[in-house]
Amino acid sequence: MTTPAVGFNAAAWRRAACWEELPSFDRMALLRGLLDGDLTANEANHAAWRGLGYTVDADGDVRSPDGVPCLANSLPDVLNDDTQIEDFRQQLPTDEDEMGMLDTLVESLHGEELTRTLIQEGDRDFLSRRTLVQWLYLSQPELHLK
Repeated sequence: MTTPAVGFNAAAWRRAACWEELPSFDRMALLRGLLDGDLTANEANHAAWRGLGYTVDADGDVRSPDGVPCLANSLPDVLNDDTQIEDFRQQLPTDEDEMGMLDTLVESLHGEELTRTLIQEGDRDFLSRRTLVQWLYLSQPELHLK
């Protein structure tokens, strides 16, 4: 399924994709905001683009993972792209202990009971955000607790 393109926003990039210098508490707040929906779908897309390797150069231009300039209004709507979310899910560990750690992270940030309820209900937005957060935590060492 092809999803419509969405636009780049410098403020959303700063809020959701500039995590290198954040203290541990703020990194966890970022992940919690992605889970809870405190960060918008557009901001979640910015975090996903960063995780996928998109960059913003000194002039504020977005570059694809291979360094090619992107039109600011033609970036993928990752959060609503079932194929991309499934690709993230496929990259998660198959080892039960490792997945247990990622599930515990989500439950710690979002609440165990609410997480279980949303999973049982099949809440599409939450399930996509959950997969995104688990994938980001796994693929982006800068998001780990220090």
